[in-house]
Amino acid sequence: MVRSPKSGVRSPKSDLLRASLDRLYHGFNHAQSATDPIELVRSYASRDDREIAGFIASALAFGNVRAVMASIRDVLGRMGASPAAFVRSFTPESSAFDGFVHRWTRARDVAALVWVLRQMLDRSGSIEGFFLEGDDPASPDVAVGLESFSRRALALDVTPFYGRGRQPATGVRYFFSPNPQFPIMPTWQIEKSNRTGSSGSISRSLAVMSDAMRQPGLR
Repeated sequence: MVRSPKSGVRSPKSDLLRASLDRLYHGFNHAQSATDPIELVRSYASRDDREIAGFIASALAFGNVRAVMASIRDVLGRMGASPAAFVRSFTPESSAFDGFVHRWTRARDVAALVWVLRQMLDRSGSIEGFFLEGDDPASPDVAVGLESFSRRALALDVTPFYGRGRQPATGVRYFFSPNPQFPIMPTWQIEKSNRTGSSGSISRSLAVMSDAMRQPGLR
């Protein structure tokens, strides 16, 4: 919900925006779709596994749909029955992703992403917890939270994969830097109809955006 910064009451323009976003949400919110990566996330029963699988899936959701689905299945398959357990025990020495390629993303980029996720879980217990550390509940949207999430994620250690020099823009930085993909990842954890079984505690203004911001090529 978009609130008036002064009164806290929705304006007529806000109501129109909300109605438009709701129409988009219901138009794209298909309960099942063989070509929607979220179906791969739904296969996990545990909320922790769904959180990790959802983040991995959204991180790789660029390119044609066939390649996207194949790459997500590949990575999740390498992570075993519990993506969350895999992340919690992951070390930079792991060769789990050797040989992986998805467009410009290579094995070390996925490994670096998983290492970043492990650091989030070690610090905050979950990706959601890491996000909430930088969020402002009083804000009418989560722009501040997203900016903080990105900045703090990029500050986490990835030297085992890229050394101490400047990281390539197409490496793990791509998953957290401003680009059309970045807003999808944290918001994809939030589903208005509880499609993935997550709590949605950060969904106050992004309940619709997870579907509305989805790349056209993924539908």
